[in-house]
Amino acid sequence: LHRRIKNAWTPPKGKSHRLEVLFRLNKNGSLSFARISQSSGLLETDRSAVAAIQGAAKKPQPLPSDYEPEYLEVLY
Repeated sequence: LHRRIKNAWTPPKGKSHRLEVLFRLNKNGSLSFARISQSSGLLETDRSAVAAIQGAAKKPQPLPSDYEPEYLEVLY
């Protein structure tokens, strides 16, 4: 997933890229939500990061079968 997010993210050039996105993956691998938890201060950068996570999640892969919780929250 990390590789797919990196490949999908094309941040605006010459801008700050430091931000945090919180997202939740359901047990079946689908994306429940993605939101900015710490903004870069630039709306365009923040939006591109969320869009990258949404794009990377378009081909969901289920969480491991021995993973018991119904979802996994990730701070990225």
